[in-house]
Amino acid sequence: MLDYEQSASEDVNEVSFLRVVRSIGHDLRNNLCVMANSVYYINMRIGQSDERLAKHFDILKREIAASNRVLVNMVDLAAPKEPVFEPTSLNALVQEAVNGYIAPEDVDLDLALISGLPGVRVDPSQISHALGNILGYQFGTLVQGGM
Repeated sequence: MLDYEQSASEDVNEVSFLRVVRSIGHDLRNNLCVMANSVYYINMRIGQSDERLAKHFDILKREIAASNRVLVNMVDLAAPKEPVFEPTSLNALVQEAVNGYIAPEDVDLDLALISGLPGVRVDPSQISHALGNILGYQFGTLVQGGM
């Protein structure tokens, strides 16, 4: 096979692979949304009356969120986006990232943000994603008995 034919064939294979990854990611995220909604509904109906059930609902919520993050990372690797830079408050991004996670029950998170920091030009979505990955890794390590 000539070099340009091989290159064209590899490009077609890569595009096909990326489509499959995005399709699988989309389908699995839909299933995770259904599970999260079901956990929320059952928790509202019966979870509050039993402390053990409430603990397990928290575990389910945390694991569904972790699975969703894995899928988002997979899809993002398959189709990276160009950053869109805009003035952004780092404090707001950190607060948003922390609010998006359920810390393990034995973790006491003390957030000390510095007020009055100037905004920075970053892509807020990419920084939020990175902060989420850091928190997810740290919380996962704590749950598994590390650190």
